[in-house]
Amino acid sequence: MSIGVSVSPRVLRVLNLIRRLEPQERSQLGKLLPPDVTPLSVVSEEALAEAVAYFQDKARRRATLPSLDDSFIPGLTYRQYFALPDDEADALWEELEAELWQSTKALAELP
Repeated sequence: MSIGVSVSPRVLRVLNLIRRLEPQERSQLGKLLPPDVTPLSVVSEEALAEAVAYFQDKARRRATLPSLDDSFIPGLTYRQYFALPDDEADALWEELEAELWQSTKALAELP
């Protein structure tokens, strides 16, 4: 089953952050979203199940699954990353995202 949509890692990180919010915080976030953004609560259970099945299928099709001791990002294995507290993992992604934006900005400024 295919959902026909490619989802960027940044979007998945945002989704994970939203899932950790309390209901009151989600409500506050919903009020800040631009009108063209679909609130997370509008995503149907069917669409969510289809997305999960899609990524499970992609994982099954990989020739080999990574080991917990394989490198996940420079300096961290999967095991080390999964052992991080949520706030440290969030800070790590924010740092990596900032580095990516700086690299992208530098590339855009090239003649």
